[in-house]
Amino acid sequence: MKKNRLVLFAALFSLVMSANTGIAQQLAPVFSAPVDTAFHSSRYVANIRVSKFNKIVGMQFSLSWDSTVLTFDSVGQFGLPLSVSNNFGLQSVSSGTLRFAWSDEGLKGTDMKDGATLFSVFFRPVGATNTTSPIRFSDVPTPIEVVDISFSAIKAEFRNGSVTIAPQVATSVQSSEPEWLDIRSAFPNPLHAQAALQVEFFSKSTQPVLVRLIDVQGKVVSEQEQEFATGLNRLEIPASSFPAPGIYLIRLVQGGRHSTQKILFR
Repeated sequence: MKKNRLVLFAALFSLVMSANTGIAQQLAPVFSAPVDTAFHSSRYVANIRVSKFNKIVGMQFSLSWDSTVLTFDSVGQFGLPLSVSNNFGLQSVSSGTLRFAWSDEGLKGTDMKDGATLFSVFFRPVGATNTTSPIRFSDVPTPIEVVDISFSAIKAEFRNGSVTIAPQVATSVQSSEPEWLDIRSAFPNPLHAQAALQVEFFSKSTQPVLVRLIDVQGKVVSEQEQEFATGLNRLEIPASSFPAPGIYLIRLVQGGRHSTQKILFR
């Protein structure tokens, strides 16, 4: 993180100690790490989500994991105006620690929708099958602190998660023209109710893509048309889209082309 960012945080949290605390405190914000499975064949995305995130002007914490099970790849999918250089400390990611700090530069307070992704951490699963890594919020080396519009340090709930390396489900991708449209990965697979399906696919065209979820009887459970850029794209399908445990097909349709993969929902 840049030096000026650290100076800003020092000033902000000094202000916390002397500010007027007469403003009513908001509901305690909640920060959640996923409880999920990962597979050796796919990069794993850990979405750090928030709820009750209202009128927040600053926050900081550390995130830790077992580096023998998950190796750090990158951070991205920011839900706030963040940058790697300004808001993240990467010095210790090889040993399983990521530092994070953010402040609302206008000091007006920022809101996020319940369930929104604050940021995502991308990992490469390297542990043996059935090994588990915690994804834990920590105050080492960056102390946990959240500040709201009253410029008071407020209580916040931090829900730790975990990722287990699971056996790969035997699935095959069937693509009519893979050079134009092709699902590259869909994970976690099997999918469970506490996770969201991450689908990575390649598209050579900017033509809209119809995303269909089909059950084992061939019934279209849901469908939605979306626009994507050319190249490698990612879409997220929440577990709530799957009506019951069973086998499903994810089918992407673009013009006369299609790509399909089998998904097991538990």
